[in-house]
Amino acid sequence: MATYDSTPDNIKQYFIQMQIEHIIGILAAVQYLRAPFDINSETIEKLAIMLWKQLEQTCKKYEHNSVIETAENLKINIYTDALKNLTKMSEWKNLVPLN
Repeated sequence: MATYDSTPDNIKQYFIQMQIEHIIGILAAVQYLRAPFDINSETIEKLAIMLWKQLEQTCKKYEHNSVIETAENLKINIYTDALKNLTKMSEWKNLVPLN
């Protein structure tokens, strides 16, 4: 995975867009389980960058994982752990209106 800080600006937007797609899916699930809320594009981009940075941290945990998993299961586990960590952050809580 490309790291946020080391990715050149001309490529960074591609990876941010990829995380925006993931954030949209996460927010759709949150809204399905709870009440709908409005969120703007700027906030979605901030959340996408937060997700990207959290994925960097979470992937380090799995670098030396000797358990053989399917690529899909590994990705689900990484995103689940990253999301657990994100939802504990005050910045995330301020950006995603869950109350």
